[in-house]
Amino acid sequence: MGWMLLWIIPIVFAAGPEQIHLALTGDQSEMNVGWVTMGTGSPTYVSYGLSATSLTSKSENSNPKSWTYAGITRVSHNVVLKGLKENTHYFYQISGSSKTYAFKTLPMDGLGVRICLFGDLGLTGVNFQGEGQSIESLLAAAAANKFDMVVHIGDIAYDLHSDNGTVGDGYMNKMEPLMATMPYMVIAGNHEDDNENFTNYKMRFHMPKNGADDGTFYSFDLGPVHFVGINTENYGYYYKYGTDSIYTQYDWLQKDLEMVDRSKTPWLISYQHRPFYCSNDNSGDCSAFENQIVRTGFMDMPGLEPLFLKYGMDMGFWGHEHSYERFYPIANKVYYNDKDPYNNPDAPVYIVTGSAGCHSGYADFTNPPLPFSAKQVNDYGYSIMTIKDRSTMYLEQISIEKKDAVVDSVAVIKDVKETNRIKIRRRGHVLPRSNRRSPKCHPKDSRCWARSLKKSNTEL
Repeated sequence: MGWMLLWIIPIVFAAGPEQIHLALTGDQSEMNVGWVTMGTGSPTYVSYGLSATSLTSKSENSNPKSWTYAGITRVSHNVVLKGLKENTHYFYQISGSSKTYAFKTLPMDGLGVRICLFGDLGLTGVNFQGEGQSIESLLAAAAANKFDMVVHIGDIAYDLHSDNGTVGDGYMNKMEPLMATMPYMVIAGNHEDDNENFTNYKMRFHMPKNGADDGTFYSFDLGPVHFVGINTENYGYYYKYGTDSIYTQYDWLQKDLEMVDRSKTPWLISYQHRPFYCSNDNSGDCSAFENQIVRTGFMDMPGLEPLFLKYGMDMGFWGHEHSYERFYPIANKVYYNDKDPYNNPDAPVYIVTGSAGCHSGYADFTNPPLPFSAKQVNDYGYSIMTIKDRSTMYLEQISIEKKDAVVDSVAVIKDVKETNRIKIRRRGHVLPRSNRRSPKCHPKDSRCWARSLKKSNTEL
């Protein structure tokens, strides 16, 4: 969320590969290496090995893809490093680059892996002053081995395409010391809309290809967890780019969740930019149309919450609201906060973690807090979720304003042997009806105009 970035960054083209970043492919014996060259680029390979002085393996050549935005041509490259062993340090170098980076592969069982999650991180801070509030903390924490991978839940750089795309270049280069040393998984937010159907997002990042070929939605397994990255922007911009992508994602998601072997991956955890629920002053309980279309659908467009509940989604992470909020388990606006609610929860556990920092500042909370909200923090920061064991996900919220102190923590526990579906054990509480009026359809949808005109004529 927020306003468009209007400041100017001088355009300086680097020679050779830049904006180096890693991503998982869905196969834990592989690692995707991506980078950008400016203007031109020919097929290039990556050398890698077990030490910086012995890069004995060589990838296949990259397949360069160029895109021109606002008169500037960039070339996107990526290769897949194969045959990697688990829990092992690898060094790599892109041909034509003087930089050698290293990463450590994740353990096959996923146990102990620490995942840093956040949304809404800009290159610059409030009012375009300084840099995005969490950037230095994230870079330092990554260098100190405080987490093993990152999930950026949309609104990247503010914006990837701003100032002819140089804001995106600046962000990717600033974050390269982190991105080049651990997987940096992303999903699109509303600020990735560049009026060219998210071209800058699609060209800069290389996510798993088991969903959309352009990386706008996908899934992967990590130990006991099946992760799903979901694109909510096909709902947010259906009036602009059409509805086909909504149905394509929905059909894929249903098939993907049906195929999950819960005996191997008992946890389902999703991440998406726009939340189903929130209690921010600018959004009430997220009963606004932009949230409800994602949660419950609109006209013939299917919403996501019924699918989550059908297949037993355990947890979900959201951005968009510039705050941190942990909810009691909630489904269909019924929340469960009785005795020990996170021990075998009665509904999915959702987290908004959109306070990494950007130019537009905090999103304040309603006063008093809404009853489904378990914890609210309005400090800049990010979340770290640890896969403690097959039964426990442990979540911490880091506040950079409190010198990287932990300001919230919770263990979500499930009996993975008992059932693969959520059971209702506690008494639920219905969320009070919102007194906030919001449009019932998108004001840029011509069907809204027709509906309003018909209503006006009827009233006459």
